[in-house]
Amino acid sequence: MNELLDLKAASELMYPDLSCWKHYKGSVYVIEGRTINENDGISLIYRRVDGPDYDRDVERDLYFSRPQVEWIEFVNDVPRFIPHEDMFSNVDFDMEDDLYLKLAKRAHSEGITFNRVVENMLTEAIRNNKGNINEGRFG
Repeated sequence: MNELLDLKAASELMYPDLSCWKHYKGSVYVIEGRTINENDGISLIYRRVDGPDYDRDVERDLYFSRPQVEWIEFVNDVPRFIPHEDMFSNVDFDMEDDLYLKLAKRAHSEGITFNRVVENMLTEAIRNNKGNINEGRFG
């Protein structure tokens, strides 16, 4: 089990959650997490956030997975994926009002995980609205 946890930790350093990667065909993908298979190693879970014919309404809940070893492969003499210059600033996500993107940006800027941002925000909301919650109001 420790070996798998070490692999996961190494993967998180090389391919951080919410990091942005450009595919050799032009699309941009965000890593959402990873899975561990005892036989096949680590696979990255990701979703497309920009690129040719990108349709946010159709693709926002569509996730992919690919073995991590394939991320560093070359296709026709070019890398399959390369790190995007900056996680968000150079990509037209067309979802500036999307809460998910705002939370992802906050996680990136604070250097913490997406889940930690959500947890911190919920804790703060509960603390700030404790009286309202006790009275049956929240907002």
